[in-house]
Amino acid sequence: MTNQALVPAEIAERFEVHEWRNGLAILAAAHPDKWRDILDVLRGFTLLRSDILKPGGSKGLIAKKLDSHFTKLGWVEKQFKTRIVVDKSEFITPTHKVDCYKNRVALEVEWNNKDPFYDRDLNNFRLLFELRAIDAGVIITRCTELQQIFKQVGRGKSFGNSTTHMAKLRPRLDGEDAPLLFSAFVGQPMSKTNGQSAQSFRKPEPSSPGRTEGPSPGDPRLVTRAKDVDGRDKPGHDAGENVLRFAKGRRFATILADPPWQFTNRTGKMAPEHKRLSRYGTMTLDVIKALPVGEIAATPSHLYLWCPNAMLPDGIAVMQAWGFTYKSNIVWHKVRKDGGSDGRGVGFYFRNVTELILFGVRGKNARTLAPGRRQVNLLATRKREHSRKPDEQYAIIEACSAGPYLELFARGARRGWTSWGNQADENYALTWKTYAYNSLMAAE
Repeated sequence: MTNQALVPAEIAERFEVHEWRNGLAILAAAHPDKWRDILDVLRGFTLLRSDILKPGGSKGLIAKKLDSHFTKLGWVEKQFKTRIVVDKSEFITPTHKVDCYKNRVALEVEWNNKDPFYDRDLNNFRLLFELRAIDAGVIITRCTELQQIFKQVGRGKSFGNSTTHMAKLRPRLDGEDAPLLFSAFVGQPMSKTNGQSAQSFRKPEPSSPGRTEGPSPGDPRLVTRAKDVDGRDKPGHDAGENVLRFAKGRRFATILADPPWQFTNRTGKMAPEHKRLSRYGTMTLDVIKALPVGEIAATPSHLYLWCPNAMLPDGIAVMQAWGFTYKSNIVWHKVRKDGGSDGRGVGFYFRNVTELILFGVRGKNARTLAPGRRQVNLLATRKREHSRKPDEQYAIIEACSAGPYLELFARGARRGWTSWGNQADENYALTWKTYAYNSLMAAE
């Protein structure tokens, strides 16, 4: 019986996980670094409609994608060669290559029909375990229920009953002596075009005011984004329902948010919603706090929350309302081309040349990754149009926090991120008047 306590909630929601002979416990206790690698790869994996449609050959695109992620983490393809001696005569009995191997843990990715009953993998794992060459074996395959989705997108025959899937694997476990872990993707594959699942993929409806359409069907970027989001243009209580519809049950380990804060000075001229500036709609503090971010956040998870200096108490309150505990911050220092402070900002008491990213955590064991402990909490870049944040933030976040990544109130789309907001589009362009002398815009 699988020890589900060792399986993080966000993994259990998207993957069917089984263990045999305490394989999961052995990984978690004796090989925690490899177990973290496996979790990181699964968290960051998204099954795209284009992956299903493309022919696979000897190794399908899906398997190659998974293999490449493990390769980046130091796993290698390995050929094991064994020998037996009979009457003083030595015979070489080579086993097949293991797709991914790292320090006594063997891992295979099976998504096509090259080993339809897993005989080769299971026999190899059994032999290597008996020879004490490995401590555990891992197989990543597909959930049987995905077959219905494959049929709907016209690939039912290519991924038919003759190919590998979990229902064919589980009966083979009886009699196995090697500790094993099996994981099968059960989430819906995302469309390359607009973030819809392959199960619900259909011709997009005509656009309506305040909504944006997705990339063209041939767009190569792997971006999941909201097709229909009220976000900044239509703030209100229905934004929370929109977030949940968009998430479709997914949970994210890292969330970046840049809410459209509502604030004014005595004249109102500094407020983003002021008619003279016509920038974008804003949200009240109560509406921002009511967004169900906690319902789409994994445990553990990280939150990066942009907050104006004047609204620091409100930023902390939002973080708490979303279920996160404030830990630190990153200061964005807006600089000129010569590196000096860009003093064209606004402020009631001082002229602001900084903004804050509040950093919070949710759950236990939520420290930043190793690079985060070397990362200084200062980001010095030139500013762009009003309210747009520096692209340099993404590299910092990706180095310090694990995926999957979600950006709320995004401007533009970004590879590897799920983006929510009515400006979360690769064709993003300004919809309000802005100053002509913005530093980076002038340079561009």
